[in-house]
Amino acid sequence: YPDRRTVNFEDIVYTRPDFDGTIRIFNEAIDLISKNEVAYAQQLDALKELGAPYESISTMYNYIEAKKLANSQDATVSEEHAFVTVNYPRFASAVENLFVACARSPYAREFEKDYFQEDISDYEDGGLLNEEAVTLLSREAELEAEYSSLSSKKTFEYKDKVGTYDEFLAQIHKKYESMPDSAQFWSEKTMLDMAYNEQVTEPINNLYVELVKVRHQIADALDEETYLNFAYKENGYEYTVSDMKHLLWRIKSYVAPIYWDSAFYSAYTLKMQSLDHTRPTRTELINSLYTIYQLTDNELGDIYAFMLQYGLYDIERESSARYNGAFTTYFASYDAPYLFATLKQTNSDYLTLSHEFGHFVNYFTNGTASSSLDLQEIYSQGLELLTTKHTNKALPQDVTVFLKYESLYNAIRTLMVQGYYSEVELRIYSLAYEDITKDNISLIAREVAEEYGFGNAETFDIGAVILQHTVLRPTYVQSYCTSILSALELYVAETRESGKGFEKYKALLHADQSLSYLEILETAGLTSPFECDLVKTLMDEVYFEFLGRHYFANGSDLNAA
Repeated sequence: YPDRRTVNFEDIVYTRPDFDGTIRIFNEAIDLISKNEVAYAQQLDALKELGAPYESISTMYNYIEAKKLANSQDATVSEEHAFVTVNYPRFASAVENLFVACARSPYAREFEKDYFQEDISDYEDGGLLNEEAVTLLSREAELEAEYSSLSSKKTFEYKDKVGTYDEFLAQIHKKYESMPDSAQFWSEKTMLDMAYNEQVTEPINNLYVELVKVRHQIADALDEETYLNFAYKENGYEYTVSDMKHLLWRIKSYVAPIYWDSAFYSAYTLKMQSLDHTRPTRTELINSLYTIYQLTDNELGDIYAFMLQYGLYDIERESSARYNGAFTTYFASYDAPYLFATLKQTNSDYLTLSHEFGHFVNYFTNGTASSSLDLQEIYSQGLELLTTKHTNKALPQDVTVFLKYESLYNAIRTLMVQGYYSEVELRIYSLAYEDITKDNISLIAREVAEEYGFGNAETFDIGAVILQHTVLRPTYVQSYCTSILSALELYVAETRESGKGFEKYKALLHADQSLSYLEILETAGLTSPFECDLVKTLMDEVYFEFLGRHYFANGSDLNAA
């Protein structure tokens, strides 16, 4: 590989991972450590030699995922993506077996100090991934790959023609433009909806039900009470389901009233209507954020320059074959982050790019050391909100005002929407196996929608809870709820004293990543999202930003500081 931190994305070449060969190398090291017939130094050398093949598989996995999302219609890429995702659980099992061997070794503490730099004692009782679990995880990966193909299928067949739903609907509108509300129009639209549902919606709904069932079986194979226990471990959550339920109760108690408050919504819409909404070009977007970070923080400016210099980004307009979203990944073999964003061609693109750049900054600084999803999302959502405090350094006044209020409104909306998904998932993955049906999932979708106050709750069904994260990363959405609270706390700190929020952000970034999530928050002077008054206090701050007064009777504790 080229020297680290000097690779251009265009110079990375995909090589199909040799799963069998790599697993064989891992098993040889496991055998060497388990038998303990050679000196510790020789065992440590064997362990260190696994670094490159491990990073190679991780890199190719993330690389082919990025290529697939950039162009889902590339048949070769899709084939490789399916190969990698289906085979990866076997490799993960070998990695776990290595941890078990090291944890059971007389040299366990030496391995921790000299190689892992983390506590591996939890593996003394054995690994989680037995043969049955690996088989089920492979089946899960197959279903996930099938979902990715279905969800990226923007075209379908209708009346012997192939096109998108919007294209067909536009044709129907044009055909009946002289009688837009006629029986003929609604009849043809119904036929269009039925074709779309049959070819796209229903297959995805059925696939999701099967995925939830497979995950229930995974929990059984691992002797977990529910799949939630396994998902929490996979996502590195250091809190309990009970902690999350209490947080979701506070969201319904303190966020929902503000989100549905007519004065708050009116203040937001009036501010948006009063602005001149421009459409930034791709070049304006990239260059303006570069200027902002260069003038705000030297370290962030240098990291942004690194991203540009080595082409470690894919920022383009939407296309039929392109994933309509944004993400950031990491190529371990090159120690290089990679940012992907599909542009909406509105000012909101500034928020999307600053959010993903926060992930990029974390990967650049810490690699994969930060294992907590909650913390990773603070780096992204925190930088998104902090950036809005300094956009006047490069952007027109109207854009600056838009980004401030749009980001704050998005924070409230994040708590409501991701809180909704979080609550739905907690209930879905608590169902008994025989109760996992489309009807029961739809019922949960409606019940939770009513609790959160969504006015059209009766229309919610299974389709309302299916999206990229809920299908591919169960419980991931919880990290958006916890992290946006810390991000708002950073925003408040920056509002009171310019530079203070960035100071706390950098303290998070450079904290000892081996500490727990809550310990790192404390190190940076931030509050636990599970602290009982935090949600209410922060909602008062946001309400004050829009209306100049507090929503709750007692005002804000933060405001009194």
